[in-house]
Amino acid sequence: MPGAMSLADLPCEIIRMVARTIYDPLKITQKDRLTWGIFSTVDMDRDRQNSLNALIALGMTCRKIRREVKGILFTCVRVHDQDKGVELIEHRDTWGIYVRSIIIDLSIFDNTSDQFIKQNKMVGTVRPRSCWSESTFLETLINSLPQLEHLCFFADVSDEPTLVLLFSKLIPTPPSYISPPTPTSLDSPTSHLHHAPTKHIHKPFAQRLRSFSWRLRAPPPSSFREFARSSTFVSIHHLIRHTPNLDFLVLDADMDYTASPDILAVLEQMAQRDKWAESKPPKLSLMLCGPILGWGDLFLQDLVKVYSNIKELFIDRPLTSPLVLDQVGAPDFLVGDLLPLAHLPHLQTLQIGSYQIPSGNKQQHILHVTRLLSRYIPSLRIFGVLDTSGETVWGGIWPKTLWMAAGTGIADKNMGEEGEGKMDRCWGVDEETGKWFIGLEDGDLEVLVKDE
Repeated sequence: MPGAMSLADLPCEIIRMVARTIYDPLKITQKDRLTWGIFSTVDMDRDRQNSLNALIALGMTCRKIRREVKGILFTCVRVHDQDKGVELIEHRDTWGIYVRSIIIDLSIFDNTSDQFIKQNKMVGTVRPRSCWSESTFLETLINSLPQLEHLCFFADVSDEPTLVLLFSKLIPTPPSYISPPTPTSLDSPTSHLHHAPTKHIHKPFAQRLRSFSWRLRAPPPSSFREFARSSTFVSIHHLIRHTPNLDFLVLDADMDYTASPDILAVLEQMAQRDKWAESKPPKLSLMLCGPILGWGDLFLQDLVKVYSNIKELFIDRPLTSPLVLDQVGAPDFLVGDLLPLAHLPHLQTLQIGSYQIPSGNKQQHILHVTRLLSRYIPSLRIFGVLDTSGETVWGGIWPKTLWMAAGTGIADKNMGEEGEGKMDRCWGVDEETGKWFIGLEDGDLEVLVKDE
């Protein structure tokens, strides 16, 4: 048909908007917020996978559309071997400029990695790890990504020297600090890449960083803690203290355990950051994964004393003998553990686990806990209890002022033609405070949780 237009005839801005509507790697859905705390770095959801495949198919239609799609596809990347890191450095001026989120698995430096074995079969000798070479490689990689805002490391105790050196290079200390000598080469045939001049970065890495995750990749050797006398997260203290825009932090030691002082030491760095901040510091979303030694009201008392600028708290503690919530007194015992959180004035979302919730009518088993917590923590809007199967029962806390202010629009949205909807999923009402407790559904999070 003469004069007919195709998608490729549209302006690049429109093509980009259409592509991002199909699939946005950084989109924070309600499911992502409540499962991961932030956007999912690995999309396991079927709908999201289908959307990703549709975007890839769109990008294969023509060169113009491919250019616009490429920027979206390279928004989130994962480096699982050194070759991928080298490739990122080589393409810093092409698709490297689109990277905003990166996951780096530090097993890439292990002597047991496939790449290491392949290289040393040719060389014939086994070379020990070098924290100097590794930190230089990572520094060059991160400085090659000028839009990087989200950083995740899979690390263990063997990586601590590398991370300490890395963050000291990325975030320089005062001029009196004398930098250690840098290596002249890496133990790889592509070492020349690691000393290539980096492109000028308009905004320093520390100021750009918005989320950081430290996830344990392997349990430490037996009795290592007693021998080393070091904190699990000691390598990231310098980073945390100098990231003014960091508002999401993951401390994940689910393969081992975390001593409560290890967590408190990191939060002390956050407190120092806020103390010297030039502007109002962002409120923190904190995710703690793995068993915590010294767990209970004493740990939480120390936590709120050290740092209180927390808006979201996710605590995932797999337990060998979890509390059964239908036992007599169990809900009150749980509330007693959580009472110190009443001293977090900005807390809006709380997930706690893991607990054994009887399969019959799970909502009613946690209603008592939710009601009491909503009285002690007035700011709380979302509460979830993680059970031993990994499923979280989520509930929304609707103050009278909120559901009245929401008006008939919210009521119509959640009520069917026969009056089904929010009322049917209502767990109960606290007549003392006028708050409604309602099972969470899509769209509720946006209404309940507001940025202050």
